[in-house]
Amino acid sequence: MAPIQVKLTAPGKCHIVHSASGADFATASSPEFGGPGGSFSATDLLAAALGACLITSIDKVAERGGLDPTQLEMSV
Repeated sequence: MAPIQVKLTAPGKCHIVHSASGADFATASSPEFGGPGGSFSATDLLAAALGACLITSIDKVAERGGLDPTQLEMSV
């Protein structure tokens, strides 16, 4: 796994960078936790990571079964 840099940029806000690709995005704490909202929260990202992990695992099984993996979709 490539290192991921997380920097607090303001109260409740972070900037995250994937060191290998340079891909980056911002996060914001949810308003229900006193944050500004307006972006993915850490909890949102955890749920998204779980969903991505599951669907990319199912993807390989679908391919082996002759199914079109591009039709896979889920909500978490």
